[in-house]
Amino acid sequence: MWLLPDLLQALQIAQIHLSVQGGELHVRAPRGALTPELQRGIRDMRGELLAHLMPLEKITKFSLFFFGKADYAQAQGYESLIQIAKQADQWGYAGIWTPERHFDSLGGFFPSPAVLAAALARETKQLKLRAGSVVLPLHNPIRVSEDWAVVDHLSGGRVELSFATGWHSHDFALAPEHYADRHAHMYKNIEAVRALWRGEKRELREGSGSTIAIQTHPRPVQTELPIWITAIGNPESYQKIGSVGAHLLTCLLDQEVEELSAKLKLYRQALAEAGHDPAQFQVCVFLHTFLGRDLATVRATVAEPLKDYLRSTLHLLGKLSQSAGLELNPEAFSAEDTETLLEFAFERYFSRRSLMGTPESVAPLLQALKAAGVNEIACLVDFGPSPEAILGSLEILAGMFSNPD
Repeated sequence: MWLLPDLLQALQIAQIHLSVQGGELHVRAPRGALTPELQRGIRDMRGELLAHLMPLEKITKFSLFFFGKADYAQAQGYESLIQIAKQADQWGYAGIWTPERHFDSLGGFFPSPAVLAAALARETKQLKLRAGSVVLPLHNPIRVSEDWAVVDHLSGGRVELSFATGWHSHDFALAPEHYADRHAHMYKNIEAVRALWRGEKRELREGSGSTIAIQTHPRPVQTELPIWITAIGNPESYQKIGSVGAHLLTCLLDQEVEELSAKLKLYRQALAEAGHDPAQFQVCVFLHTFLGRDLATVRATVAEPLKDYLRSTLHLLGKLSQSAGLELNPEAFSAEDTETLLEFAFERYFSRRSLMGTPESVAPLLQALKAAGVNEIACLVDFGPSPEAILGSLEILAGMFSNPD
């Protein structure tokens, strides 16, 4: 079996040239130079060769993403999150995403991203402080603008917000009248937040019944608020996000890279048709992330934590259920069906939809996402590993993108 330095030396001696084009490995060789042994080496070490030829800092940016189960997060506490964020800040990660969730164990440690971002603003220096995401139909856009303007001041202008419609009806116990038309409410309120952030006034009826013109305070540091919108499955959502001129936050939860690539083409096309420069807009994909130096050790470390995490997301895994030959209603699954789906989901995520493995084993996925038009990976880290293990994983990844040589 080849070692990478030996293979590279053999290719150099044989005057065989390798390059990366569109995320794929291309080989140019003199006639007769590409022996079966070298062909086998290139095939077997494709991931290692891709990682060697395309340093990760040229592929994409990396950020942190938190969406852990409440019992796990409760056991670790906010202090662990802060310590991880502080270290990632020093290592050069681009940002940190914290969600908004209510009444559910999945993400339930994060009911208010603005409150947590305010704490992180005083503990970090460089990380962009991002909501991933504000469920905008649940909120008055005035309060969103006010709260995040405070965070913008505390952080020196590092706020970015991703907005979402919300999907679980339980969340809308906070605003039941907005559930049916939550998509319309979100887009209407996005424009309101944008306008308020710029300093535009709005007319409102005050307590005595009179109409007054209000302007929110404090005025934020940034004159324009960087806006993201979260979408996963519906291609029409990608087109709509492009038409309003927002960055895109998505994932591979229930889609393959090829499906995402097709949707991103719709997104970029919609940006251009609306008069926006597609090159100025970012696409971020969040992926479960855990890196190590040995693939078998990583697999053993993440298998049970990830399956336990996926257990809480079974209601979101419709396509995986179909792929595993099961009916689409997880509530009707037998215990055996559930374990079958969890094992199937783990294998799918570990091999194709996550950054779990070694730097070499995850390189092909990073290349494929880059080729699809992804600019940033948000590393979902709090699915079960210990804080110490998370930091070890993030250090390996930081070494890949900050020291490519």
